Amino acid sequence: MTGAVIRVGLAGLGRHGSRYARHIADGDVPGLALTTVWRRDAAALGEQARAWRARAAPSLEALIESPEVDAVITVLPAALNPTVGARICAAGKPMLIEKPLAPGAADVEQLARTSAAAGVMLTVGQTLRFDPLIAALRDAYADIGRLRGFCFEQRLENRGLAWEDRAAEAGGGVTLQSAVHALDTLLFITAAADAEVVAAGMSRINYRELEDEVSALLRLRLDDQPPVLGSVHGSKTGRTRRTCFTLYGSDGEAQADLVARTLTQHGPAGPRITDIPAAPSIVGLLGAWRAALTGAAPNPVPPDQALRTHRLIDALYRAAGSR
Repeated sequence: MTGAVIRVGLAGLGRHGSRYARHIADGDVPGLALTTVWRRDAAALGEQARAWRARAAPSLEALIESPEVDAVITVLPAALNPTVGARICAAGKPMLIEKPLAPGAADVEQLARTSAAAGVMLTVGQTLRFDPLIAALRDAYADIGRLRGFCFEQRLENRGLAWEDRAAEAGGGVTLQSAVHALDTLLFITAAADAEVVAAGMSRINYRELEDEVSALLRLRLDDQPPVLGSVHGSKTGRTRRTCFTLYGSDGEAQADLVARTLTQHGPAGPRITDIPAAPSIVGLLGAWRAALTGAAPNPVPPDQALRTHRLIDALYRAAGSR
């Protein structure tokens, strides 16, 4: 795909999908143009399409097959992604699918095979990787010596969205919907050769069908050092949020607080706190995606990386006795 402007069709215009639409429509990513949009709420679709100067597709299939769409972005509930992804593959169009890629690792593996067989590039929307604070934490990881432990915590507010508690749509609760951020970031930063679930527990506080709280003890295996124990926690049970990722090493400690927007480093000289201003991580992902579409860069988040994360998520559910 070498055109100066890549025409994008976007399926899913809820809270997060609207962020994608706004950044593309506002020209924040040169070389991408939002031409076609779709969502299930027809009334809201028309209003949003007009606001972003895009065509409202009458159906998801019409968006995928539109001659005015070169590449497709989907921001849909995870349970829909395997079927939708297969349709996009059949149309021969590259796609960016917002995480989580699918309810389970088997679905991720099948979608990866389908896209590879069709010669279609599949990119996973792990936007947190493109947050400048995560980039700073990754750089700081090199300064803490050998990893000795970790605590990755993401607690989000309960937004009261009914679909998030329906297995047929969401595919899973907070473990799949939110902890996927922490798990992907942990594997991304440490480049662990393997990750094992030692123990896991899940609870329902406000949800009726799915879990809205998870805690797990993990064991990471890294090259040339003993296995490392650490914890991951996720919830959507309160009215406030906390996202804090901490890495403990033989020579120091690094902690990213994504709410306070600070990187705290502890070393022999004492603590150092650095403010890291927020920047739209979606813009970073979209820029890297466009570069990959034009052949100027590799796929920024290929499905094999998502598969590692989803295998770990499956293991969490098994350890907690939830699947």
